[in-house]
Amino acid sequence: MTIELHDIGYRLPGADRPLIDAANHRFASGTVTAITGPSGSGKTTLLSLLTLLVPFDTGDILFDGMATAAMAADDRERFRCQQIGVLFQTMRVLARLTVDEQIDFAAGNARDPASIRRRGQRYLQRLGLAGLHGHLPDQLSGGQQARLAMTLCLMRDVRFVLADEPTAALDAAASRLLMDLLRECARERDCVCVLATHDPLAIEAADEVLTLDKC
Repeated sequence: MTIELHDIGYRLPGADRPLIDAANHRFASGTVTAITGPSGSGKTTLLSLLTLLVPFDTGDILFDGMATAAMAADDRERFRCQQIGVLFQTMRVLARLTVDEQIDFAAGNARDPASIRRRGQRYLQRLGLAGLHGHLPDQLSGGQQARLAMTLCLMRDVRFVLADEPTAALDAAASRLLMDLLRECARERDCVCVLATHDPLAIEAADEVLTLDKC
């Protein structure tokens, strides 16, 4: 399982130079890669390109050898929904569902809902959310909501996990728990895990670091 960047280029609308220019990289399965760099270097943009939500201008992105540049829009969307787990900072949990109900909802469309539900409950415990099963999101702290959102992302049977600043709302102890779980998911499920971050703790805990520079 891999994600490969082949001469990827991307220019922001109205910009006079590309933000990402002829980028090449290979993200391997079983590893957690941290994308880092100064503000404005394109960390979140590169992660957005990997999600296939933002179209790149030049080059190609290959998922396990499958090219995506020439993919039909419907096929790209289907692949993204089925194979890619995405967590952006702006994502929120469902306001009117309890923690347990959110786990049940996320497992509902899986091939084996019971197995996915058990995984979700196990991840809740790993991330220090045990005992909060009946709580609504507004009864959780910001850090607890962030850990719940990460649980909902990781519990799915996806092969590629992409997260933007997943430790931003977490203290050091919770960040370590999350990074431990990410590494476990990568190894045990042979996933490709990529995160954009400026958190020194997350960078240190990653298997690989990809540093971007401003163009």
